[in-house]
Amino acid sequence: MVVVTDTPESDPHISGTRNKYHAGDVVQVNCTSSPSKPAAALMWYVNDDQADSAFLVDYAPVPNGEGLETSILGLHFRARPSHLRQGRLKLRCTATIAAVYFRENTIYARAHLTPRRDPLESQGMLTGVSAGVLDVQVWVVLMGVALVLLR
Repeated sequence: MVVVTDTPESDPHISGTRNKYHAGDVVQVNCTSSPSKPAAALMWYVNDDQADSAFLVDYAPVPNGEGLETSILGLHFRARPSHLRQGRLKLRCTATIAAVYFRENTIYARAHLTPRRDPLESQGMLTGVSAGVLDVQVWVVLMGVALVLLR
C-alpha cells in the first residue's frame, strides 16, 4: 500500500525542446515533476506511443529538504521519419502516484522529413544559433588568423 502525503502542485514540466525537428535530429528533453511524497513516476510518449526504454534517461529523485522529492526523466533519441508524422512531433510526459494522482504535459514541434543541411545542427550543437550567424563568425575568425599569419 502506498501512502501519499503530498501530491505535486502542478503539471509535469517539459524542458529542452526545439520549435522544429528534422529527420536525423537529436531529440534531448527532460520531464520534471513538482515536489511530492512519494516521488511521482514519470513516463514519456512519442506521438502517443510509449517511448522505447532505450530512449529514457532515468535520474534519481531529488529531495527538496522538506521531505518531498522531485522526479526527472530524460528522453534522448534520434528523430526518424516515423517520429515526424503529418508535419509534427508530439512529445508527452505523464506523472502518476498510484491511483491518487495523474497529470500530463504535451508539446508539439514542427517536423520535417528531410535532414538538416548542417550536420552540427542535427546533433543539437547549434541550438539557438542560426547556421548563417555561425558561418559569419567562422569567416571572421579565419580572416583574423590569415591576417596574423601574413604579418
